[in-house]
Amino acid sequence: MAEETAVQELSKGWQFKQTDTEEWLPVARVPTNVHLDLMDNKKIEDPFLGFNELKCEWVGDKSWSYEVALPTATAAKEGTKHVLAFDGLDTFATVKLNGMTVLESDNMWIMHRVDVTSALKAGEANTLEITFKPALLEARKIKDAHPEHKWVGFNGDMARLAVRKAQYHWGWDWGPVLMTCGPWRAVRLETYHARVEDLRVDYEVDASFKKVSGTITATVEGSSGRVVNFSAEIDGKEVFKGTADVDSNGQAQVEFHVNEPRLWYPHGYGEQPLYTVTATTSTGEHNLHTLSRRTGFRKGELIQQPDHIGKTFYFRINGIDVFCGGSDWIPADSFTPRLTEAKYRKWLEMMVDGYQIMIRVWGGGIWEEDVFYDLCDELGVLVWQDFMFGCGNYPAYPEVLRSIEAECVCQTKRLRHHPSLTIYAGNNEDYQVQESCGLTYDYEDKDPQSWLKTDFPARYIYEKLLPDVVAAHSPHVPYHPGSPWGDGKVSSDPTVGDMHQWNVWHGTQEKYQIFDTLGGRFNSEFGMEAFPHIDTIKYYVTDPSQLYPQSHMIDFHNKADGHERRIATYLVENFRTHTNLEKFIHLTQLSQAEALMFGYRGWRQQWGQKRFCGGALVWQLNDCWPVTSWAIVDYFLRKKPAYYAMRRVLAPIAVAVKRAHHDWSVVHARPAKSSDYECWVASSKTKEMTATVELRYVSIATGKEIKKKALKTDVKIVANGTTEIFKGTIDNEKEEPHVLAARIWVDGEVVSRDVDWPQPLKYLDFSDRGVEVTPGGESISVKANKPTKGLVFEEREGVLINDSALDVVPGDEQVVKVRGLGANDKALKWTYLERLQAQTDSYSVIFSRLFPGKDPESMVSLPREELINLALTLPATATSPSSSSEPAPKVPQPMQKSDGAESLEALEQAPNQDPEIDEDKRHKAWVQGVSDDVNGLSLSVDRQSSYVGVSSITAALKVIFKTAPVARPFIAQSHTETALPSRSNSPPLHMRNPDPYYTPPADVGHKLIESYFAHVHVLMPMIDEEQFWHTYLYGERKDTPWLALLNMVLALGSLANSTCRNEEHITYFQRARKHLDLETFGSGNLLVLQAIGLLSGYYLHWLNRPNEANSLMGATLRMATALGLHREYDEATAAGPNGGYQKSGGTEVPVEIRRRTWWSLVCLDTWASMTTGRPSLGRLGPGVTCQSPRIPEQMNNAQYLASLRLLPIIHNITFCKLATKIQDKLAGQSLLKTDDLFSLDAELVKWHEELPPILQAVQRPQQKQRTGSVHPGQANSTTSSTASASSRNPFDFSQPPERDNTACPEVLKTPRAIMHWWYQTLRMLMHRPFLLAAALRRTTYASMSAEEKVAVSKVRLIAAQTIADIDQTCEDELMAGWNAVWLMYQAVMVPLVSLFHYLLSPTAYAHTASPGTSASDTMAGGDEEANKWRSQIETAMKFFDRMQPYSVAAKKSKDVVARLFAASKHVRQYYEASHLQQQLQHIRRQQGSPFQGLGESTSISDVFLPDGNNGGTFGVNNGAMCGPSPNDDAAMDSFWSDMMWDTFPELSEPLGVSGLVPGLDNFDWLPLGGQTEDTGNQQWTNWTFDDQQQ
Repeated sequence: MAEETAVQELSKGWQFKQTDTEEWLPVARVPTNVHLDLMDNKKIEDPFLGFNELKCEWVGDKSWSYEVALPTATAAKEGTKHVLAFDGLDTFATVKLNGMTVLESDNMWIMHRVDVTSALKAGEANTLEITFKPALLEARKIKDAHPEHKWVGFNGDMARLAVRKAQYHWGWDWGPVLMTCGPWRAVRLETYHARVEDLRVDYEVDASFKKVSGTITATVEGSSGRVVNFSAEIDGKEVFKGTADVDSNGQAQVEFHVNEPRLWYPHGYGEQPLYTVTATTSTGEHNLHTLSRRTGFRKGELIQQPDHIGKTFYFRINGIDVFCGGSDWIPADSFTPRLTEAKYRKWLEMMVDGYQIMIRVWGGGIWEEDVFYDLCDELGVLVWQDFMFGCGNYPAYPEVLRSIEAECVCQTKRLRHHPSLTIYAGNNEDYQVQESCGLTYDYEDKDPQSWLKTDFPARYIYEKLLPDVVAAHSPHVPYHPGSPWGDGKVSSDPTVGDMHQWNVWHGTQEKYQIFDTLGGRFNSEFGMEAFPHIDTIKYYVTDPSQLYPQSHMIDFHNKADGHERRIATYLVENFRTHTNLEKFIHLTQLSQAEALMFGYRGWRQQWGQKRFCGGALVWQLNDCWPVTSWAIVDYFLRKKPAYYAMRRVLAPIAVAVKRAHHDWSVVHARPAKSSDYECWVASSKTKEMTATVELRYVSIATGKEIKKKALKTDVKIVANGTTEIFKGTIDNEKEEPHVLAARIWVDGEVVSRDVDWPQPLKYLDFSDRGVEVTPGGESISVKANKPTKGLVFEEREGVLINDSALDVVPGDEQVVKVRGLGANDKALKWTYLERLQAQTDSYSVIFSRLFPGKDPESMVSLPREELINLALTLPATATSPSSSSEPAPKVPQPMQKSDGAESLEALEQAPNQDPEIDEDKRHKAWVQGVSDDVNGLSLSVDRQSSYVGVSSITAALKVIFKTAPVARPFIAQSHTETALPSRSNSPPLHMRNPDPYYTPPADVGHKLIESYFAHVHVLMPMIDEEQFWHTYLYGERKDTPWLALLNMVLALGSLANSTCRNEEHITYFQRARKHLDLETFGSGNLLVLQAIGLLSGYYLHWLNRPNEANSLMGATLRMATALGLHREYDEATAAGPNGGYQKSGGTEVPVEIRRRTWWSLVCLDTWASMTTGRPSLGRLGPGVTCQSPRIPEQMNNAQYLASLRLLPIIHNITFCKLATKIQDKLAGQSLLKTDDLFSLDAELVKWHEELPPILQAVQRPQQKQRTGSVHPGQANSTTSSTASASSRNPFDFSQPPERDNTACPEVLKTPRAIMHWWYQTLRMLMHRPFLLAAALRRTTYASMSAEEKVAVSKVRLIAAQTIADIDQTCEDELMAGWNAVWLMYQAVMVPLVSLFHYLLSPTAYAHTASPGTSASDTMAGGDEEANKWRSQIETAMKFFDRMQPYSVAAKKSKDVVARLFAASKHVRQYYEASHLQQQLQHIRRQQGSPFQGLGESTSISDVFLPDGNNGGTFGVNNGAMCGPSPNDDAAMDSFWSDMMWDTFPELSEPLGVSGLVPGLDNFDWLPLGGQTEDTGNQQWTNWTFDDQQQ
């Protein structure tokens, strides 16, 4: 007798192993996949955390085996079958039963049933084993076996196209590469005589919607099943029953009729009644098997009718047109077996709560689980179902076609009973691949067999195989060949079919404010990225130091190509950007919310305009792992603000108001004179409604209404359409900035709001909003005194709110409903646009009033009592850095000069007009000798060929030589040596006269260009990288402008790619020079300008031709001015025939490239000239209106962090503006006024502190209060207390600097370091003149004013820090080394001057002190400080040694510093001897006995100075040691008036004094004495010596 079907699900008892190993591990459950099992067994870490995805890649390269013991089987009776059912095997599976292969599968979506009746051993153990080969490797084998096919597409390894496996497993632009395998769906052992294999319901709803008629067909397997009983019921009530015999084809069929059926509707349009249809097969006497399906009756249509635009594309359900607002759906996990029904329900209920009607199952994911479609049926969500093809040119050879057909028949039969299933689409974006890759597609060719012979054979799948499958197995569901697709037209055609609109974010990166104008008849994809919730980020960021925007770990969890620059583009365009992580998250989420609102709002309006737009599906609803993506709800079901923005605009009744878009960026931020606006109401209600609509005009600044509101009552709201309410015009010249605030009431209740803001939001001031958020049990009330943007509530697990991301206007209190918040729970946190900044600004104002000039970070560790005491003792600040724009320059007024300033001005002299002193002629080598008098490397301060000012190295050298003239003989170089360049190697002969039209081989050129853009471009991004590459790779240009620029790029790329010993760059430089002549300066070509800019701003400095570079750069800036790069242009010009482009040399130039070119030139000129002491000559005058660069809209190279690569130039512009201001002040006055000094220094510190974290270089604990803007009177008082807060000496720079926790992309490391060094150098240049003045006047530390002490202490501290930072942070590479050597040379001058200054102080020789010396008059620490300076000098010299491969000036710099350092030792020995002699003379006079030593008239200089240079103009033997008394102002004035540096003779001996004193080597110094008149307590005396020699 036949028995009922027995089903045993094989979910427990499994084990698995890596196939080629012996260790079996337990499996918790099946369905599963290998990653879940490996995690359960602690063999891999969670791939969703940190960088663990990379650690798991090996899993996909291995073969894995699963095994289970089957339940004991009884002997099969006649007619009984034992069947193993596999609902899904992922993917290349070999199934063995008791060692015998029973199944080979290579398609994860085919449901297999294997008859194992004969293979099972009755009463014995039976073992089922499944081995899964690595899909990645198998796919590559298949791909390699079909070289005739074009394997092209988007995303992932193109071998994926060969395999019927979820395509997102191969990695996508939102998902990880996790190559799963395993029994991913249920495995069962079934025993039966007969079973209902399939149940099919075909029906029609009549035109009146009052009757449903159709057939029910059951397919029966097994001869015992002879009869089928059918029934249908709803809510427990039977509405139909019938019986039919099974025919010879194994089918039984009955007709049915249902009168007054309960039709199924999408939610919001009606109910979702579901009928249960059942078929039971029997022998005629007893039942064998029953199969049931839930279904709903509805008439679904895709309406594609010609209209005045093209052809409509929308859905009609039961005669009602439905605007399908909704989302695209990807698998909700990379490991789908762990998805539960509860989680699916949360996702889909969230859609319904958000008024979303349709969900699109994307073709790169999976055929979803049964529960997904069941829930869509239950909740009333329409399903757009893609077939599983995504972003590729799929092959169509016979084997794969058979597999695809079997898969699609299987899946359509599984799904066809679901009323939610509304449309099948053949693929996702495969027609776009065809277009992008130029594959053959002739829509007029209707022969399917011919399609298989083209290079786009997949057309056969989409236009033949799949429509045939749908027609045969699911004919009631419309079929659409692809998404997007429209009647064979280009996929971006907005007049027909559906569209994927990616010109916001991808493509042309349009403003999101015009999203609605970019759409088509049905927008099945569009979107905007946003960061997930902060808790989601903290979940996957395993290293807390990575919790900042664009950290390595956060970037790793964003798989979108070019996401950095795209996010940055939309943030910079629309918001005031922030680097605080939570604020950054908020901004990205507001950007997404705004973008989607602008799209949905406009497209819903178009729905009411003759169904122009039939729907819009946002990409995407969900995530498959914790990631930054386009999802509006993240992996953990935490909603982003966009969810709520969509909810408001998709509400059944939604009021909308918007002003006409004004593209601020193309008109250079000029506001529109007027703006039209409109207000309308969109309704999905099927009946007309009566409403009241209000429109208010509310000032953003005051919160007051600027004019009378508009109000309409008893407005008839059109059913299922759009109703226009108001139109008007805003007079932007007469009306202050204001929002348009609309509300609509129905039956006395506000049902919708909308607020339109002036764009962009970054131009608006959101301070002082007066926001009040009041929790009240199950609600939260929100109100504000002024219009407030984007008020977002915390997303807390278990707590649901019905609205967020609110725009709040005065006079309109909003109430948000809350569920799940307990009475004792903390209130939800909230924020709004610029709230954090407003709070921070308030705190900063308070702090600056309490602690003027202090850095908060330096005071964190201070106890409360000390903070109070400090606040009470600090004087009020006189000046503070202003955040306002820089005032217009004023005409310089005559100023009263300090003594120090007058002294310093004597350092400046007119250069010699000597035609022989010429950079180009001094040494005619290919790498030119250093212009040593400009760069301070010649030690020849007496004969200058170029003017340099007090900011120059030369000024520091002059101070040393003037204050310690006895050092000159030990320093001076011979004329021959001085004339030699720092480096004079010449290139091989064949490189000296290169062909100017020759270009290097492609691989060489490619490498050098990559080097340029990787290392040079980031500091001066003036070149359009994308256009440059395109021209180089695909163009045939041989014109002079192009070749000049190309060769300069190659020259600099060659430099950056090597060490300074490589001279290949010279070849390219010479070629470039042949394309540049005097006529060049009359060119109007931007490429020529850029070539000269690279030459003058960078390359000539490398050749050490600073004067030539300076002159050419001046001409370059004037060329740029002639091209108008210094200006922004009015709206008409910018919008004029070329839009965002302007002409240059007959070529359209993007506005951004113009800006970047101008500011690159300005920065290059600033960096080159700020250390010369020369004036800026007005490069930043009031006529310069050029705006700072912005993030570019298009860049092809997604591997570079393009958005971050613009950060250096953007922030360097502000720095260079400050540097120019400081440079001009120093050029006009040698010493800055102390108020100016401290104010400018505070501005510099503020600039540095406000840099993005990735551009902030090194931090040292507790140092900032001394390097920051310190009030003059507090230089010493704060040092001790702060220093005590740290166990480490905060001013000890001998150890490596402690970096901050901010990771930095590799491409920014060198620019970041250089920016930091320049910042420190500029601060030194401001303060260094005070040190020079003190040294010139021989002012002791004790006699300095408070302001001078601060300045001198600060410059020493900054120099120490700079030396340590450069030494520790400079990488061994040319771009860093080149800059570092020059800036190290600047910094080391400070300890050198300090050391010589100290050596001229009597306290330096306290152990040999002469009578009357006061030991208390110290120089900031005496020998202890001097030893620190010596240590700094030694550090610098070691650094110069290390940098010799990377800087042509390193060796010469080391030589100069070494000479000066050695001279300091001689000076000390010289004056020690003098002091000793003075003591001995004093003793001799007291004792009345002659000193047996040198003769009375012998000067110590006669013995210790080189022959012929004994005294004379050095003023040693016949005058004061170093000039007049430091306290004698008149003498100082006279002294500087008389002092001209060209009176000093050139000295020929470089060092030594050997031969002058027999038996003495250069450094063998003996104390010698002499005799002089005792002058009492005079510190400095006239030293002459005894006639007698020792």
